[in-house]
Amino acid sequence: MLRRSTVLLVVIFLLLLGFIAALQQGWFSTSPQEPTATPQAFLLDGFLMAQVENIQVFENQQLTLDLKRTPDGGWIFTLPAASPADPGKVEQLLSSLSALTAASQVSPGTALEALGITPDGKKLVMVDQMGGMVTLHLGNSTPTGTGYFVQVNQKPPLVVSQYAFQDVISLANLEALQLRDTTP
Repeated sequence: MLRRSTVLLVVIFLLLLGFIAALQQGWFSTSPQEPTATPQAFLLDGFLMAQVENIQVFENQQLTLDLKRTPDGGWIFTLPAASPADPGKVEQLLSSLSALTAASQVSPGTALEALGITPDGKKLVMVDQMGGMVTLHLGNSTPTGTGYFVQVNQKPPLVVSQYAFQDVISLANLEALQLRDTTP
């Protein structure tokens, strides 16, 4: 016959196994479902980059760079001088622009000038095949240096990640987009 202490240990062991099984089944869970991440909308959501026909960069209210898509799908500069552009770099610029998401919103009522978004500031304008236009007003970096202030069209300004925006800044200039002559 089994001793009383052995029976007591077997009962405690079975109770522990039942408790562990109940925990694994979620019987004691207080939340009905697992939390999910909130998807962030892209800054230029709804604007199809594949249909962009023209890219312009303005500084101090002067057009400094003008790119146009050619009928064969390539890209050419019409300003500062007529010359071919590197189609891979232009597509990289468009891809970087389409991937931009807002890291945070700027407090309502903040003056645009305080963010570096001014009429004389740098802006990037894109026009698609249907005549739709998007203007990206580029502002200063944030005080912490982790992002940049950006305004799309006349919407409230947003902060975008420094790392995501560095690609746009580095590619939105003549030197980066010029087609390089690679013949020896």
